[in-house]
Amino acid sequence: MIDDRLFTLWPLAAPFVSANRNDHLQTIPALSGLISRFPGLQIGEVLGDAGEGFDDILRFVHTDLHALRSIKLRHHASDSNPLLCLKRGYDADGIPLCPHGYRLSFNGHDYQRASSKWLCRQHCLSRSTPDVIPDPPPDNSHSAVSCPYRDSDRPLGFSVTVALSLPNGCIRLARDLNVHSSTWSLRIGRLSYAESRNANQERRQLKRSPWFGLENSTKANLLGDILSCALNVARFVREATLAKAHSASTGD
Repeated sequence: MIDDRLFTLWPLAAPFVSANRNDHLQTIPALSGLISRFPGLQIGEVLGDAGEGFDDILRFVHTDLHALRSIKLRHHASDSNPLLCLKRGYDADGIPLCPHGYRLSFNGHDYQRASSKWLCRQHCLSRSTPDVIPDPPPDNSHSAVSCPYRDSDRPLGFSVTVALSLPNGCIRLARDLNVHSSTWSLRIGRLSYAESRNANQERRQLKRSPWFGLENSTKANLLGDILSCALNVARFVREATLAKAHSASTGD
């Protein structure tokens, strides 16, 4: 569980399985178990690497948890085909495209409706070359003069709403934030907190279990996490004490 106030991560117990079992197979059981143990817990966001980017997990996070899907993209060979991207209406990173190949601008996420709005903002008026161009380009692919959304009375132009899926039903690349934005980079960068937990386990020589059997290995893993949490508390107390001492005036 990420603690943004203290820039750290608090480990929570989850299903413990052998190393040859794919991570995504235990994600939904782990999150479901967490909700059953802490029914009042509000999960606002789930972070994960591309190994978690499967439709079942993305659907569960969006529909069951009502949380942001800050999960890295899991790409497919078809994503590198510009013509296919133009036909399906979004690029290799799930950014919606207008019919002429211009990427839309992110206009914010509606937390109540669990959907995000994308607008073209008439980019074709300031840029003559689209973002996605098939090779070879079809007829009039670079021309958006006839587009009805170039009307000055509609400056926001063409719009697309992304909720559970992208307009053609794709869930794999559907995300609640713009993956090209600094906000996304900051949020996804917090995955490093999980790596700090792994580093703690490695420091205590627990990445490879010192004990035999799944049950004993689970105990060793939990003991390492408990020790990490206890040392975190001690470190925060020390840092708070030192911060108070440094901020105290000379008269105190």
